[in-house]
Amino acid sequence: MNELFYELQQENGLVQNRSGRLVQIPRVLAKLDALLAANDYADAEKLLLFNISECSADEYIPVRLTLLNELIGLLRKTNQKEKAFSYTQLALKTVSDAKLEDIEMGATVQLNAATVYNHFGEHKTALELYEKALEVYQKDATPDSGRLAGLYNNYALALSADSQNEKAEQFFMSALKLTEENKEMLPEAAITCLNIADLKLKGTSSEQAILTADEYVSRAQEFLNRPENKRDGNYAFVCEKCAPVFEHFGYFVFAEELKERADKIYAGNTGA
Repeated sequence: MNELFYELQQENGLVQNRSGRLVQIPRVLAKLDALLAANDYADAEKLLLFNISECSADEYIPVRLTLLNELIGLLRKTNQKEKAFSYTQLALKTVSDAKLEDIEMGATVQLNAATVYNHFGEHKTALELYEKALEVYQKDATPDSGRLAGLYNNYALALSADSQNEKAEQFFMSALKLTEENKEMLPEAAITCLNIADLKLKGTSSEQAILTADEYVSRAQEFLNRPENKRDGNYAFVCEKCAPVFEHFGYFVFAEELKERADKIYAGNTGA
């Protein structure tokens, strides 16, 4: 879940929407977290769309951007390409119209938009947006926020897709350094390790490359097995995402274990 990149002036995070009712933004995000943890993506999408429409006035741009960031990430996860592009373009236009490109709020939208474009194969567009966000983040973002690590990892994926492998490895390593030192981001460290393993085997089947890739897959396994991991919706999503990659590298038993972990977390959050 993205952090709020604004401070609400209204006491207790209350924002009056277009209907004159009060929207409790922290409560909306808490409800969203609960729905995602229960793997209920359909209701999560409805929740976001409703509250985005309710906070449409210009004075609520920071609120709307926060919710749009969540929405485009959700649409990417659920592979809804046309809707993801539509709301990504809306978010970018909102940033541009409000002249927010040079602050972290705007850069965060550019980061999330780039990740959408990269996910759906628009790598050149993704690189342009990542590079704009990178300029702002390296100036303003604090490393322990996790956002810089996420930017490095996703930028590296786009670089790899564009065959800029050496530069991609540099950014993967930067992402790994930030995530492996943060016990809250061990699942993200695992994802980065698997990305590095894939990169090491790109265009080669040498014995050394295979051994090096396996070292990173083993590190990813270790990160996911660490007791510090919070077994929440994010952890379940990472387990689901990583399981096929572990299968690809021959870790069949561990891949099945990851699927079981995700199922148990989702079942627990739905009361099953």
